[in-house]
Amino acid sequence: MTGGDNGILGVWPEKWAAAPAHFYWLSIGVAALAVAALRIIVFSPFGFALRATRDSPLRSEAIGIDGKRIQWTAFVIAGTIAGVAGALFAYLKGSVFPDSLGISLSVDALVMVLLGGAETVSGAVIGAIVYKALSIWLVSQTDLSKLVLGGVIVLIVVAFPKGIVGMLETIRNRRRTESSKSALVTKIESAE
Repeated sequence: MTGGDNGILGVWPEKWAAAPAHFYWLSIGVAALAVAALRIIVFSPFGFALRATRDSPLRSEAIGIDGKRIQWTAFVIAGTIAGVAGALFAYLKGSVFPDSLGISLSVDALVMVLLGGAETVSGAVIGAIVYKALSIWLVSQTDLSKLVLGGVIVLIVVAFPKGIVGMLETIRNRRRTESSKSALVTKIESAE
C-alpha cells in the first residue's frame, strides 16, 4: 500500500494547482488558514483549558477539567494540521519516501519551534522563517554551514530562552508598562 522503501510515487496536485505559482498560493493560503484556526483555538475556552492542564494538571482537574480528554483532543487537532502539511509536502515533491520521516526533519521542526517561541502559535512560523533563511544563507556562505547554524541556534536559544516572539512580547510588555507608568506620573504631576 505504501510502497515500502520505494515510497509512493506520482503524487501530484490537480491541474488547477499544478503550476508553481498556483501551488505556492495554495500552500500559503492553507498555512494561513491553519495558523488562524490554531490562534482561534488557543484563545478559546478549550485553549485556556489546555493551558491550565499543561501548567497544573492537579488544579485543572480540581476545577472540573478532564485533562486526558483535553490532551487527546489537542493531539487530534495537531495530527490533523500535520496531516494537511504532509499532504502539501507530498504534492510539492511528487513522491513520499520513508526517509522523509527521518530524525533530522523532526529535529529541524523542534528547532524551529524553539527559535520562534514554544508557547506561541506565531513563534513556530517566525522560527521556521528564521531557521530556513539562516540555513539557506549559510549554505551559500560557508562549507561549515551546519556547524555555524548550530552555533547560531545555541546562541539564540541561550540569549532568548522564550524564543524570538517571546522576546518581542517581553519588550512590548515592558514598553507598555513604562508608558503607562509615565502617563500615571504625568497625571499625578498635573493634578498637583
